[in-house]
Amino acid sequence: MPGEEGPLIGDGYSVDVIITDTDAAAAAGEEVRAICDRATGETLKAEAPRLAALPGMKPGRPVEVSLTLLDDAGIRDLNRRYLDRDEPTDVLAFFMGETGGEEEGVGAAGRNPDGAAGRVPDGPAGSVPDGPAGPERPPEPVPYLLGDVIISLERARDQAADHARPYLEEVARLVAHGVLHLLGYTDEDEASAAHMREKEDAVLLRLGFDPRLGFDPTGRG
Repeated sequence: MPGEEGPLIGDGYSVDVIITDTDAAAAAGEEVRAICDRATGETLKAEAPRLAALPGMKPGRPVEVSLTLLDDAGIRDLNRRYLDRDEPTDVLAFFMGETGGEEEGVGAAGRNPDGAAGRVPDGPAGSVPDGPAGPERPPEPVPYLLGDVIISLERARDQAADHARPYLEEVARLVAHGVLHLLGYTDEDEASAAHMREKEDAVLLRLGFDPRLGFDPTGRG
């Protein structure tokens, strides 16, 4: 379920959130997918200077984030396979920070099977119109593949109930937390965890939630 190209987030960046086609994503509904998309964009907008400082990043280059929505069993399997932790968790993040191909003009394998961006495939004889050749189109910039964020919607719902918070707010917080990890933030000690929490709260406020009050702008919870 590819997301629509998001708004500019500073220095001409645009964000494309690719939501993996999973059973949990299909069952979640459009409202959950939309808040995931918005939370990703707002986090990157707030952290535009940090995004710009990543190796290979440049103004105007589109950013791509992969988002996978699972249940506890699905995220437990990934946690066991990649982090050797045989337990479910609420969010995982895997930084990529690579293009998957040349920096300009050529995408990842399967992304542009006809060759360089802007190339016109050969047609049948006589299909090229008469007249001078038009100006060559500049190659499309290759997206910067920031990484993968995986969250357990089952865990999000349980945590929202445990802390008397709206479910959508908890989903948005987990997405923001994962994206912050992609940008290099850690929560390995109390101070860094509190710093991430402040940044997550700022994103939630941008989305219309009030993390201090558990306010849900949708009125649904």
